[in-house]
Amino acid sequence: MKGFSLLEIIIAIAVLGSGIAGAIALINQTVVTGVFAQKQLIGAHLAQEGVEVMHNIRNTNWIKQNSDPAILWDGGLTDGNSCVNFNSASLSDAGFAAGSCDSPAQRTLYFLNNRYIHSPTGVGSATNFFRYISIAHGVDSDAKTFVRLTSTVSWDKGSISVEEVLYDWR
Repeated sequence: MKGFSLLEIIIAIAVLGSGIAGAIALINQTVVTGVFAQKQLIGAHLAQEGVEVMHNIRNTNWIKQNSDPAILWDGGLTDGNSCVNFNSASLSDAGFAAGSCDSPAQRTLYFLNNRYIHSPTGVGSATNFFRYISIAHGVDSDAKTFVRLTSTVSWDKGSISVEEVLYDWR
């Protein structure tokens, strides 16, 4: 009766072990990449949401101009860094002064009732996401006033920015 030698068994176990180790490393890298992609997607949506809130403020100003022509299309869009929530009607709705969102504590997003919010009182579960909107007025080559918005979201291993230029095109 012929059997396997000890050396053959050790080599077979080493080959099998390296195959299993490779598969485990591949699975681990797939999970890490999936988590990073998930955070990128959430960050991109949160950054776009910040720009959409600014659109809403400008559009609300346009509606208010129908009854009060003294209201400016860019009223309330103060230069500087600002924090806004998904339902903000002005820059100060998040509980911070307009044009101020300079510290990481102010930029922290909390998760409450399936929504990401800025919470000056710390209500909700703190997340690893931070968002702020940079606002800067300017004048283009045609002497038209514009507002440059940059919505930046960062997290533990990345960040994303969305930039938009708003005009009074109405």
